[in-house]
Amino acid sequence: MRGRLIAIGLAFASASLLQAQAPKLWSLQPVRRVIAPKVRQANWPRTAIDRFVLFRLEHEGFPPSPDADRRTLLRRVTFDLIGLPPTPEEVEAFERDPAPDAFSRVVERLSKETDATLKLYGLERGQTTGFGWQCLVGRRLAERDVRFIELIDSGSSNNWDSHGNMKEHIPKARAVDVPIAGLLKDLKSRGMLDDTRVVWTTEFGRTPVSDGPTGRNHHPHVFSSWLAGAGVRSGLVYGQSDDYGFEPAENQVHVHDFHATILHLLGLNHERLTYRFGNRDFRLTDVAGTVVNGVLA
Repeated sequence: MRGRLIAIGLAFASASLLQAQAPKLWSLQPVRRVIAPKVRQANWPRTAIDRFVLFRLEHEGFPPSPDADRRTLLRRVTFDLIGLPPTPEEVEAFERDPAPDAFSRVVERLSKETDATLKLYGLERGQTTGFGWQCLVGRRLAERDVRFIELIDSGSSNNWDSHGNMKEHIPKARAVDVPIAGLLKDLKSRGMLDDTRVVWTTEFGRTPVSDGPTGRNHHPHVFSSWLAGAGVRSGLVYGQSDDYGFEPAENQVHVHDFHATILHLLGLNHERLTYRFGNRDFRLTDVAGTVVNGVLA
């Protein structure tokens, strides 16, 4: 047999050369049955896979993991149940709690939002999918002082890009309206909306005329975004389109203005972020944008 045979990224011009190299290549070795070591603990390893892992660890000189300390246990259970690390205060409180059921109480507290809170986000108990779950986790992240949190509904498929049928927006709107309202209510009830800024926006709007029999096309000239929370005036509609929704008619806000306003609310002057490269000025607002003072509290 002659030809170009590839093994581990190397090209061999002949079968004889491949045969000569075979002993050096693990992918060409015959499968060998691993002899499992004796079980040292009653609870682990339990399966053949466990025994194989333990064998490889010992073969490489890595001892099995020791029992976890209290701090590690708390971090593990917190990550498992809510996907976030514990706060320093939670760690300190747990380490100071001598009660035998301290760990069980931590598990119960982390795994149980109230029925009222779940209903607020449109969630069933045990549900960990959907936009409502994203919003609930977003609140938990904010509680732990995570500075920037992004929630995205849908993705590259089965999304809001309804060229063919605008009625597809009905179930999609139903799936996000309740969680969004719930998030705002939850943040406000906990006093968190005073120092949290919520931005709701999209890539673009849809045309006021049809794209085919029942769809709509992309329309970047007029669409809605909103702000809520710290530093923002509430109950205000800023800007207005023409009667057909084709073009802005009053208080036009460009996307650069919107970005400049968000940065201002974060305490950043977008003009001071300018840097020069390739004989051209660059910044997050593309050397444009004006803060929209009319929406600020």
